[in-house]
Amino acid sequence: MRHIIPSLVALVILCSVASAHQDTILKLQDGKIIGLPEKYLPASFDVSELSLSLADKRLVLPEVIRGLLIDDTKVDPFADKPSKAIRPCKFSFSASWYHGSMSDLPPYILISIVPEGAACRIELLIDMDNPKFLRADLQIEGMPGVPIDLDGKPDNP
Repeated sequence: MRHIIPSLVALVILCSVASAHQDTILKLQDGKIIGLPEKYLPASFDVSELSLSLADKRLVLPEVIRGLLIDDTKVDPFADKPSKAIRPCKFSFSASWYHGSMSDLPPYILISIVPEGAACRIELLIDMDNPKFLRADLQIEGMPGVPIDLDGKPDNP
């Protein structure tokens, strides 16, 4: 019993430390992402191009994401080149770069996109050390997230 109590106390402390992790909320101000460590600067997000830049590395959101954000009210079906105007969206950013060995995830940035008037959001999880997509989901209220296939390849069972 003497050895069990210290082990339980250590387990409780470890669990509370592990669950205490929260992403750092970032701000988008004039295209610049504010709140990241020096290693990832300069950091910016271009809303019109739908591109993320971290430490001079650029990642453009794939066409499938752009397709989900097209403003259908501005598409002229009779135009030679239909408009690909992006509907107004709310973008929010958070990141984690300090979770260390307690996580299998690399330092990441999470971009949440909520199209105006939609009851859903798109969440993009991006590796900050080597900008690439780790995960993309469509989140609909009251339902589990639906993965978005970014590369167009079928999933293997």
